[in-house]
Amino acid sequence: MNGDIKVVYADCEAMVAAFKEGTEHLQDVMTELQSIANTMSDGALLGQAGTTYVELIRNQMSPSLTRLTEKFTELAGDVQKAIDLQRAADESVAGSMG
Repeated sequence: MNGDIKVVYADCEAMVAAFKEGTEHLQDVMTELQSIANTMSDGALLGQAGTTYVELIRNQMSPSLTRLTEKFTELAGDVQKAIDLQRAADESVAGSMG
């Protein structure tokens, strides 16, 4: 291994798109979960079971999904920044050679 880095821009851009799409899907899931929790707390499932289910959604699932959404957004940004930096480096090298 000679230490060269090869960047396949199309694959990197696909990765960014996948993280962004994942973020959108997670946000849709969170919206649905909140809707379910609201329906439950409005009386769809009464008693301890309903309360426990609503608390699980609001106190555990939603915060976990929020953290995962934030991580996906961070990763999309990190990969995009790496793409931008590598392109700039490639252009710099090409400019100094030409």
